[in-house]
Amino acid sequence: MASKPVLVVVWVIVFYFLFDVGTSFYKDNLLFRTMTNDPNERSKLVIGPRVWTMILGVVTSAFTAVLVAVNEHVGNYHDSFAILITGIVGAAMVLSLIGWFLVKEKHSVQEEEAEPVKFKDFFLLFKENKPMVVYYLKGIFSGFIWSLIFATPAYYIKWGFCTDLTTGVTNMEQYGVLNGISSMMMLIPLLVGAVIGRPLLKLFKNNPIKMTCFLLVVQSVGGVVLFITQMAGLLANVPALFFVTLFIMAVGVGTDFVPQSMVEMEIMDYNIYKTGKDRSALTMVVGGFIVKAQAALSAAIIGAVLMSIGYNVDPITSEYMGELSQIPTMLNWFIVIMGLVPAILGVLSALILRTYPIKDDERRKIRECLDHRNAG
Repeated sequence: MASKPVLVVVWVIVFYFLFDVGTSFYKDNLLFRTMTNDPNERSKLVIGPRVWTMILGVVTSAFTAVLVAVNEHVGNYHDSFAILITGIVGAAMVLSLIGWFLVKEKHSVQEEEAEPVKFKDFFLLFKENKPMVVYYLKGIFSGFIWSLIFATPAYYIKWGFCTDLTTGVTNMEQYGVLNGISSMMMLIPLLVGAVIGRPLLKLFKNNPIKMTCFLLVVQSVGGVVLFITQMAGLLANVPALFFVTLFIMAVGVGTDFVPQSMVEMEIMDYNIYKTGKDRSALTMVVGGFIVKAQAALSAAIIGAVLMSIGYNVDPITSEYMGELSQIPTMLNWFIVIMGLVPAILGVLSALILRTYPIKDDERRKIRECLDHRNAG
């Protein structure tokens, strides 16, 4: 099947579609918003699932090292990758089914018949919910930061730290170790960020917008440091600097999860406060569409950039097929992708977010309105 491009395309489209349908139905912030109006309690609720997700991410961060070990017995990286992925997905399926059967609902909530959502409500949402428009406009830019930061570290590590530029031979064992370190240096901050997000939000007096702007600046500073040190010829000679900078940028991304969740729930609250209608799921649809579109576009952009800079490796041996003299230039482009571009996007996102219309006074009014509504 892999030898026929048409069948490969059909395979990818069908199963990615099924995967996306399943994941798109999971929107935990919709549940958390209805459980409490208090921002402190909401920030507590979002921590547990996030921490568990990050723990699993840390466990799987040694993927490359395991892949190299599997390939020692298989002798083909394409097949080794398929075998390893099948094992991981199979284990995830078993755990998911166990969790599914453990769910025991004690009662079913009987709700009054609500006004059905109409197609025009989608367009009215953009007119009536200005906070949503500003926040998701910011997300159009900031949503690429995560993808770009994680797009090329593995490539840079392989060709910058583990490859002899005179022969083009890569030390795969060293690559596996350093790539594992890179994954840990990026995933652990996401775990740490989820834990410190709530106390940090208190330092910003429960203002998620100010906190997010600060974190975007942190990410931008990290990207600028990566770019400057690469252009100065320091980065390739100091691997510790590369890892520490990625760590700082990942802390900024990971910690933003808490204020991001708070803003998403605040956007839902605002629609009820302003219009009297609960269109929470519809606001999540808008955000989900942006995320999905960015994921697809990010992959396409990164692939196009890799092709444009002449990145070409043998799928069997994983050896570089281009001119070895082009590798230093290729490394510069990797840092542009994971450093300079995210820095620019972070600054643009922070500037857009400064126009967010909900201030502390109105935030208190929204909460009072919802508390009164729930009490009534």
